[in-house]
Amino acid sequence: KIHATEAMEWFSDAFDQALAPLFALAQVVKHDQQLCELTNKIGNRGDEGALPGWPEEGKEMLMRDVRGVCDEPGLQARFAEVAESVKRDSGLGKVITGLRVAPAAVMCMIHPLINYEDYTHVHPSNSQVQPYYNGTKRLYNDWAWDKPNHINVLRKTFQVQEAKENRITITGPFKMKSAAGDGTILTESLFCTHLGVSVPNHTVRMIGEGKDAPPEIYDSWGFVMSFVNWQYMVDQSRIHDRFEKLGMVYMLNRTFEYDDHETGEKMTQNDQIAWTPGDHCVSTTKKSAQIQVSKSVNGDDWTLTAGYLDDTRPTWETPAIVAVVLASALISALVLSTLLKNQQHKDLLYKMMPKGAIRKLNRGQTVVEKYSCVTIFFSDIVGFTSMAGEMSPVDVMDMLNALYVEFDKICKKHECYKVETIGDAYMVVGGAPDRCSRARASEKVAMFALEAMECVENLQLPKGGYINIRAGIASGPVVAGVVGDAMPRYCLFGDTVNFASRMESTSKKNKIQVCDLTKSLLTMAPSQNFDLKERRDDKNRSGTMVKGKGWTETWWLTGSSFATQDEVLSRANESNDSQIHGMVPLELSISSRSDNLAEQAPVEQNWAFIGQDLFNSQSDEPSKLVTNLLEKRLCDLMNSRTGSTQDSLPADVLGELQSLVNKISSLYNDVHFHNFEHACHVTLSMNGLLDMFAETPNMKSTYPGLSWSNELVALAMVFAALTHDIEHLGVTNKMLEDQGHYLAKRYTKSIAESNSIDVAIDLLLSGDFSCLREAMFKSQNEKHTFCMLVRVAVTATDIASKDNMSKCKELSECAYGINKVDNPETSKQAGSHAVDILAANDLGASQLTTAQQVSFCQNCSLLQQLMQVADISHCTQSLELCIRWNYRLYKEVQARETLEVFQDDQCANWAKDNVGFFDFYIVPLVSRLCQVSGPDSIDTAVLSAFTKDNRNQWETLGKEITEIMANGVASGEDEEATVQSILLKCSPSKKVSWEQ
Repeated sequence: KIHATEAMEWFSDAFDQALAPLFALAQVVKHDQQLCELTNKIGNRGDEGALPGWPEEGKEMLMRDVRGVCDEPGLQARFAEVAESVKRDSGLGKVITGLRVAPAAVMCMIHPLINYEDYTHVHPSNSQVQPYYNGTKRLYNDWAWDKPNHINVLRKTFQVQEAKENRITITGPFKMKSAAGDGTILTESLFCTHLGVSVPNHTVRMIGEGKDAPPEIYDSWGFVMSFVNWQYMVDQSRIHDRFEKLGMVYMLNRTFEYDDHETGEKMTQNDQIAWTPGDHCVSTTKKSAQIQVSKSVNGDDWTLTAGYLDDTRPTWETPAIVAVVLASALISALVLSTLLKNQQHKDLLYKMMPKGAIRKLNRGQTVVEKYSCVTIFFSDIVGFTSMAGEMSPVDVMDMLNALYVEFDKICKKHECYKVETIGDAYMVVGGAPDRCSRARASEKVAMFALEAMECVENLQLPKGGYINIRAGIASGPVVAGVVGDAMPRYCLFGDTVNFASRMESTSKKNKIQVCDLTKSLLTMAPSQNFDLKERRDDKNRSGTMVKGKGWTETWWLTGSSFATQDEVLSRANESNDSQIHGMVPLELSISSRSDNLAEQAPVEQNWAFIGQDLFNSQSDEPSKLVTNLLEKRLCDLMNSRTGSTQDSLPADVLGELQSLVNKISSLYNDVHFHNFEHACHVTLSMNGLLDMFAETPNMKSTYPGLSWSNELVALAMVFAALTHDIEHLGVTNKMLEDQGHYLAKRYTKSIAESNSIDVAIDLLLSGDFSCLREAMFKSQNEKHTFCMLVRVAVTATDIASKDNMSKCKELSECAYGINKVDNPETSKQAGSHAVDILAANDLGASQLTTAQQVSFCQNCSLLQQLMQVADISHCTQSLELCIRWNYRLYKEVQARETLEVFQDDQCANWAKDNVGFFDFYIVPLVSRLCQVSGPDSIDTAVLSAFTKDNRNQWETLGKEITEIMANGVASGEDEEATVQSILLKCSPSKKVSWEQ
């Protein structure tokens, strides 16, 4: 079976290799202007200006009179050059023959038309004439209205193309005779291969299926075609000899389905496409000596059947099989044992500290994280010291083990994290290391505390007797980390830890004491109502004396019950921040406005803090957040068409949208700055900017030939923001050129950006997202407009290209500089820019009036500026966001130097370069955007204020900030610690507040 499987792999690979040149030819057609224009020159039958049928009786419908177009000498020379290049690059020689192009489904050119060279190995049968192929009779055939077999093949080819199935339509195998007329067979097995070519704004009309059916229209340029001399390829491989040496014969069958043109039924055909030559065949071998191997090749089922000529196997085969089985069993047992031990080791480690901490330790990083608000539980056994003195050490351990085993179960049930046990003290935290909202964290710990207290009341010790505990809970910020090398421990540090301990020590037997902040958080609990009773002393004073805190108001937690549905909805819709101002740090009040980051409405966030929660979110939260955002924008588009008010997508559309976002996430590389997390931040910022400029009068324009609407523009811009850095390698375009990277060979300008555009659009238009595309695009025009908007936006992010930035500046000056339609120079420039933009996206500008051309340029310029601002939005937002993303960019640049990608030390003048970046790019960009929105816009005034403040911070403290960054990178310090050090360095008095 090994030999048969290897043979099948060879056949499969060989056939795929033979099909590859057709894909290459299709790509040339798409990008070669001469070839691409042929469909429009020929036209569809019946259209005004289309070339007529052949002027000869009986051939009018079978052929088109394309003389003067397809036989133009320069064009034929160009195609011959292309065909020779494609064939040469394939390395297959005589296997690939008869390359041809059929724009508008008309067989326009065949190369070579008279073919001797590919059949020099064929010996003539009855004459001395060199065998050859003559394609003259096939030239100018109109496959869209030709013979039924041609029409059927063409229909299937176009259907495969529109479904974006990555395969080729195949007919055959056929015998092909020499054109010399002497009966010589050129090949016993020839395949015809056909591939539809998709070019925007090109259609092909063909005869309908059925006698009275109307013509069918397909979005296609036409198709390309070639012959594959399969017999020659198999003979040259000498695979027959390989089977002969093994004493075997073989037979390869291809099974495929096709539609019967007359009955419309699905038919199955089985063709024998390769076999052992000579008298012996597989059918003469016994079934017991046969082996079958199957594989899907280009969408068809291929089956290889091989058999021994006699019913004997090699003498060594049985012992070899036994040896292989025994060796495999032994190796499997060893591998299984190793994996089992490794998993047991991992399970033990994961019980000792969080998985994230272990991963960091494995990478040699320092484990330290800041949590703005967690809830901590402490408990100890009342009278433990005296009890321990009266019990044997074994009894003490049995008692603690019985108690803590039950506590561990409860801890796991309520998704809390057990920090440690010290003697009789038990410590639990909610909200760390797995982050969640502050209210949810307090709810988890409170539920744990209540069930733990109930457990103690019912717990009987192994040797009889009961115990009592006291417990305390406190909430607030902490820092978590791993300390020590010999016996590392995951610990929590901060005043909140001490406060929780004090809540326990000042509590009473079998009671749970909580601080005032915890009490406030419990009133916001997502799903529970908690019974809280104010603590009062003998003198009816509220609270108790706490060491280090003084007299403190506290509460007794006595029970809980499920909240009603109305209460849950009420808490989700109401903000209770006013209850806790003064108790929680400012950044907590800002960043924790929702119980779930993915459920927070981005459009309601303040510009200064958009995306701040991304730094504290769980791994899948950013994907959920941008999925919700895209869902909202797509609902807006769908509602604009129907007038409905739906706020959610159908299940199949939403499922594909979620899959699309996950796929986009997987296409981002693991670099410090140009990663998926940054793309999410840019997307959130773009969403906010779109809301700022939604009422700009010009954005509501319409253009003939374009499906332009605010809702489609918004969806395209959000998609562009999410995908603008797909597959970014963390290096500049110039570095890609200097390295001779394959992307630099594929794209001549805006390398990374062009690649991101192509990958993103190809992904969206792939076969996996048909339901999503149907919801997004109700016409080809909408699809083409959407793709144009994505290209215009993403290309604008190549700010390192002087040529690209010059074009953006020219467009802006043309659109908003003079801004008068009646100015001849302005009109001329606007028309030129509009034509360039539309032509680059295979769209026409001929239908636009002068006023519409100016309006179109204004909109494109505005969208470019929105994209550019979104891409650097962290520089126009809070100082914390500015510093966080700048530090990540710094680390990415440092990583380039570490890899010796270039020699210059770009980090040496980091502070100076940042000030220059603000002065020469960001500030002018924001100023232009403010001019578009008008002087009275509060939104852009805020944006401008934060931009200037961040710029001044870099000018004043840039050197110190850079030194802290450099030290953080050099020491491997945790990012959070470095960022906090920088923020402490910056004077709070100089920060711009949201209210200002």
